[in-house]
Amino acid sequence: MTYRIISQTDAIVLDQEVEGLKIELYGRDIAEQEENFQVMTIVVENTGGTTISPHHFDQTVEWGILFNNASVLEVTQFASNSDYIRTNLNPRIETQNGIGADRLTSRKVLFDKIILEENERFVLDVFLWHLKSHTPYISPLGKIAGIEDINISTEPVADGDAGFFERTFGGNIVTQGVRAIAYSALLIYHMILVFAVGFVIVTLLTDWVRARRRRRRERQARQALTKLGRARDRIRSSLVSLFADHGAAGLASLRAYVEAPGLITWFTPSGRWVVDRSNELSRRTSKRDDDAWSALLGMDVLEDDGDGNITIDPAVLGAILDLLDMLGLSDESDP
Repeated sequence: MTYRIISQTDAIVLDQEVEGLKIELYGRDIAEQEENFQVMTIVVENTGGTTISPHHFDQTVEWGILFNNASVLEVTQFASNSDYIRTNLNPRIETQNGIGADRLTSRKVLFDKIILEENERFVLDVFLWHLKSHTPYISPLGKIAGIEDINISTEPVADGDAGFFERTFGGNIVTQGVRAIAYSALLIYHMILVFAVGFVIVTLLTDWVRARRRRRRERQARQALTKLGRARDRIRSSLVSLFADHGAAGLASLRAYVEAPGLITWFTPSGRWVVDRSNELSRRTSKRDDDAWSALLGMDVLEDDGDGNITIDPAVLGAILDLLDMLGLSDESDP
């Protein structure tokens, strides 16, 4: 069980006398008697990790709060995080007869002995009268089985005046747990958002670079091939497309097929030209080599002499070599 004083505010503050102003309490001049009023806000919370039932209270003594160096004039506000507590706690001032100056002898606020679940709490605003020379403080009344000491603390700084770190990281273990989950979820969300935005930007830049490079390669290849009078249209078109996609490396893959026609076999049942994968040189599975093979088929330059020998239109090899020379590229370069 914890009792916390979270604020102590003077109800009347007069730094100097004001002519014609007189504040009285039951006929007493407050300023003349060096007396004052104070509003004390107290939070009572079950922090013991277990439920407190009515039978846990000592039935022979009262349960409540004793106000030292002050008299209780009124419980001005009462709130709780439990509807049950708000309905059944019944905070009240202990008085002799509750009339006139007798109220100045009231020093206790008493409660009914009810059920307090773990982490349930209630808040009281208590209006006090006291001498200016005395500072009010509280003491718990009553005995609860299993609780040896009741923690009493003072937190004079209101939430609105609390520092940034206190407001950000303050609170009990439940509050800290909820805050940790929320902060972690927010961090993960922003990390995902940053990654997604970065991925989109990188993808767009990559596509833009690839498209720009392809257009540049097509322009280079067409400019070079306009000088190759012996390269037929289908050869020119295939070479431009292959170079635009894969650069000089694509032409090098095509050149490997052209310079080694023994890699190519006529597949009779399907009537298609295929690559003999049993040959070490032809065991290529990259997209570049597949595109080079597709380009060669698109040129329609493969011929079978009837004796199982494969011949290739010499214009193809000549066009490749001339194109590489005109572009100023080596066989394996890739600008």
